[in-house]
Amino acid sequence: MYGLLLGRLYHTLKNTVMGDVNKGIPVIGPTAPGSRHDYALLKEELDPNQSGLSSVEVYVDLGFQGIKDRYPTFHKIHIPHKKPRKSKNHSNPTLTPQQKKENRAISRVRVAVEHLIGDLKSFQILTIKFRTQVKNMADQVILLVAGLCNLKNDYVVQ
Repeated sequence: MYGLLLGRLYHTLKNTVMGDVNKGIPVIGPTAPGSRHDYALLKEELDPNQSGLSSVEVYVDLGFQGIKDRYPTFHKIHIPHKKPRKSKNHSNPTLTPQQKKENRAISRVRVAVEHLIGDLKSFQILTIKFRTQVKNMADQVILLVAGLCNLKNDYVVQ
């Protein structure tokens, strides 16, 4: 999505999407301009001391290294195991069978959220040039599209 925010033209707009394993999108973060890393956006949007995080179970990808240290109040954080680096002492690094099993279990949950993101992208308004200067229009559009995806999947935000 293209957009004009803060007086500068950005070719990308980004939102943090938090999906539910029940095929719904309960949380959409505010629209941010430019190419930004997902974890950097999360750190800006979510205060580590915020109440209510103790009941949240989180599944993230390897781009969220350090999330366990920054957000210790989360109920449980699932992050895949990273393959060890090749070195002189360790010429053929591999994950243990247990680590591979845990990574597959995490991927099975995360794929549901990736499908939700794909549902969002099926709405062309999120993928074409967005030519408006109406304030907060990008936020309104992403919320509307997320609501339509929730309606399609019979998901009720609680």
